[in-house]
Amino acid sequence: AEQTVLLEVDGIKDKDLYQNVRIYLSQLSNDDADSSERYQQLVQETVDKALRAKGYYNTQYRFELTPRTSSNKDLLTLYVQLDQPVKLDEREIKITGQAEQDDDFKRLLAKEVPPMGTVLNHETYDNFKSSIEKLSQTNGYFDGQWLYHRLEVHPKEYLADWRLGYDSGKRYRYGKIGFKGNQIREEYLTNILRIKSGDYYYLNDLSILSNDFSSSSWFSSVLVEPSVKQPSKEVDLDILLIPKKKNDIEVGIGYATDVGPRLQFNWKKPWINGRGHSLELNSYLSKPKQRVEFGYKM
Repeated sequence: AEQTVLLEVDGIKDKDLYQNVRIYLSQLSNDDADSSERYQQLVQETVDKALRAKGYYNTQYRFELTPRTSSNKDLLTLYVQLDQPVKLDEREIKITGQAEQDDDFKRLLAKEVPPMGTVLNHETYDNFKSSIEKLSQTNGYFDGQWLYHRLEVHPKEYLADWRLGYDSGKRYRYGKIGFKGNQIREEYLTNILRIKSGDYYYLNDLSILSNDFSSSSWFSSVLVEPSVKQPSKEVDLDILLIPKKKNDIEVGIGYATDVGPRLQFNWKKPWINGRGHSLELNSYLSKPKQRVEFGYKM
C-alpha cells in the first residue's frame, strides 16, 4: 500500500511527552498511512500506549481529515485532549533474604523509589526492577528471585501502586582461589590479592584483581574466571596469568645536529625467578655523552 496521508498530532504541549509519542509512532510503517478507520485505530492505540507509559490514562481522541490540493497526500490530524495524570500512591516494596540488611539495597531503595504523588512513569518502574536484579548479581545474591511484582493502575482514581517482593536468598562468598599459567611463586601472587576465601563476593573485586596483577609487570594478560557453586553458596576463582616474554629489548638510532649520531638501548627482563625479581638496563650513547642505568628490582 502507498502512503496517502500525512499524520499530525495536536494538543500535547509537554515536549518530553510529545517526543515519547513520536517515538512510538515511528514504529508504524508509513505504507499503512491512509485515511481508513483501521489506520486511525492503530494510530490511536499507539499514541495511547505512549501516553500511558508517562502516566496519562484518561485521554480523549478525535481525528480530522483535511484534503489538500497542493499535495498528493491529505492531512490526518489527531487531536488529543489530556486528562490529569495518574500519580503514585502506595509503594509496597519488601526485600527478604540476606539483602534485607545490605546497605547497598537500602541506598538503592532510598534513591530510586519515587515519593508519593509523583506522576506515574512505567520506565521508572521497569528501571527499578532492573536495578534490583543488577545489584543482586553485583553483590553475589545468585539465588535471588521475584516473589511478585505488580504495577497496579487505577485510572478512575488517578492513582497507581507499586507492589514488589524480592527474595535475595543468601549472599555467596569466595571459595577456592587458584592460579594457572604462572611462573611466579604462589605465595608472592597471594600477597597481591585483596580478597581471600570466605569474603563476600563483589563483582567489582574481579576488575580490581585483574588490574592489580596486570600492573605487576610480570604478566602480558590476566583473565579471571569465576565459577558459581550453588550447593555451597560459593564462587571459585581461577586466575589465568599469561607471563610476559623473558626479554624485552628496544633499540633506537638517531642523529641530532648538536650531538651527532646517537644510540639508545633498553633491555628489560620482567621476571628472573619465581620470586618475581626483575632486571632493567638503559643505555644512551653519543659522542659528547654516555649514560648507563642499571636496575634490579626485588
